[in-house]
Amino acid sequence: MSKSDPYDVIRLFPDLIPQESRSSQDQERLPKLQDRELENGLLALIEFLTESIEQLLSIIDTTLLKCYLQTNDALVAPLLRLNHCHLEETEKTLRRHHKYSELIILYQTKGLHLKALELLEKQADQPESSLRGFHRTIQYLQHLGKEHMDLILKFAGWVLEQNPEEGLKIFTEDIQEVEHLPRPRILDYLLRQHKLLVIPYLEHVVNVWNDSNPIFHNALVHQYREKVQQLSATPSDDNEGSSLREKLLAFLETSSNYTPETVLVLFPYDCMFEERAIILGKLGRHEQALSVYVSVLGDVPKAMEYCDKVSVPAPIKTEPDLETALALLEQHANKINPVKALSALPDKVPLVCIKHFLETSLQKELNNRRKSQVLKGLLYAEHLQVQEMRLSYESQAVVMTEFNVCPVCKKRFSNQRFVNFYNYGVVPASANARYSPSGLDCLPQGYEPSEVSCELSVSTTEAKTECICALPQWGHCALFVSRQENFVACEAVFLHIPPEFSLVTLQTV
Repeated sequence: MSKSDPYDVIRLFPDLIPQESRSSQDQERLPKLQDRELENGLLALIEFLTESIEQLLSIIDTTLLKCYLQTNDALVAPLLRLNHCHLEETEKTLRRHHKYSELIILYQTKGLHLKALELLEKQADQPESSLRGFHRTIQYLQHLGKEHMDLILKFAGWVLEQNPEEGLKIFTEDIQEVEHLPRPRILDYLLRQHKLLVIPYLEHVVNVWNDSNPIFHNALVHQYREKVQQLSATPSDDNEGSSLREKLLAFLETSSNYTPETVLVLFPYDCMFEERAIILGKLGRHEQALSVYVSVLGDVPKAMEYCDKVSVPAPIKTEPDLETALALLEQHANKINPVKALSALPDKVPLVCIKHFLETSLQKELNNRRKSQVLKGLLYAEHLQVQEMRLSYESQAVVMTEFNVCPVCKKRFSNQRFVNFYNYGVVPASANARYSPSGLDCLPQGYEPSEVSCELSVSTTEAKTECICALPQWGHCALFVSRQENFVACEAVFLHIPPEFSLVTLQTV
């Protein structure tokens, strides 16, 4: 700590001292600081006082620590959490008094996590130590956070070796710091160092934390598969193997986050057929899945259950199992193609055995035919309505002469294109607006044309030129007409216009 008395330094700034403590001699003796010099002086004073306070607090707290150790050591831990004690002096004092729990608090508040964890590991085997065991280490590691992942993995090893079940809580406890740890890195660590804990960790990640990352779902499938193969290859508890395989089958059925094409290639071809059938079903290869159920496993009820689940026709076995095939035909008659089924059945099958199947199939075909006939009639009725609308629109016409006047601009029409608005009148269109409705010279207020165009049928005679829109049923539209000698050009565009306007035919004479 600096030898200068803080009060003597503060007296160099008389304006900062209380009025009753000011000395007239100091005010006359000291120079008057202004502007930049005053600002620099105040900044230096702030730095000096801050350092002095920290040093003073360190001395006070360290002294208090020594006093508490001799009078009331229960107050040592709360004092250490204030983090003002002198590190080296406090460390020596606590070691001398064998206060290792308090020393852990000191290291933790000072950020010396490596020292704290080394002390915890060393004291874990001391019979008389307050830090004996692994629980304090687990708690310490759980609250470190992902920023200290290297330390967590370094000191988690000895805990996992002593008590794997409790040690796994370092990575699975439901606290915020643990949930935010990098899970792929933990999985990699467990795969390399503690393989027996991989399945419990993945089950917690998938089932408790509901992590949908395919990495963990694929890894859990692989771990289940490897464990099942190991248990089946070595004489062990059959109950454990059966239980683990049930877990695998249930997970393959329920999980939608693993990658079927990735996990399928690692399954053996000489066993675990039911698992392979489930994965094939996930890939949409239903025929192969059914083939496994029927041909390999010989489990027809399982195949029927699969068919009900995915809504595909059940497989029909050949003559050696004719009874089962006929039962399938009767139960799923409305799902099986009758032509393919009859072609697959042997000729010696009595007709009475497939009576129900034939009746159901014929009834289904009749129902489909009736639906098609009704639909055909409805479509024909709609066609007649459209034709009636077309004839109605074609019967309307507008005759244009040189005496017609635009109702918008009040000008006579010349050899130009124009547009007719039903119940409004005919207005001219710009000669350069062949496919752009925004080219109207006189567009009535409130009309917003779009950029959609359609083809028109055009007929010409010596007396007149008539333009007929071939698509009136598409909505309200208007015609653009160009009047030139021996030439007619027509376009139609859809306009956002009120429904009371409708299409009419334009005639030029």
